[in-house]
Amino acid sequence: MVQQVHHEALPGQFKAPDPDAVKGLFDTWLERAETLSFLAEDDSSGRPVGYVLAEEVRRAETPLTLPGSAMYVHHIAVEPSATRHGWARALMRAVEDEGTRRQLDEVRLDYWSFNDRAQSLFAALGYAPFNVRVAKRSDRHPSHLTVGRSGAS
Repeated sequence: MVQQVHHEALPGQFKAPDPDAVKGLFDTWLERAETLSFLAEDDSSGRPVGYVLAEEVRRAETPLTLPGSAMYVHHIAVEPSATRHGWARALMRAVEDEGTRRQLDEVRLDYWSFNDRAQSLFAALGYAPFNVRVAKRSDRHPSHLTVGRSGAS
């Protein structure tokens, strides 16, 4: 789900979905102790309707920064037919609860600027920007950062 949305919006950066490759990647991620995932299932059908993939991140103190910890959300997706039923909110609450259980400082995530639905969701859940990343297209690769618009999360 997530890969298709990204590929459609930024085909010069994201590959078309390849279920076999994605499964291998997820298998590798899920073997790591710091990785966390939750699956949302429809109570009436038992059908999966969404998931979230996150990672515990701990930052050591440096001469420039204080130590810190976070649950970092890499992916969250809900089937288009299941949106607007609270699944994304429930998945994020599960991540937040696990971060609290692990005594982490915060939950962090990012989303692409084309993803208006993600922006709305995370703002409604109390997430606020803290770091802004920008890019400028290279003359060598003019299509690399072509940004499309999408309402999917």
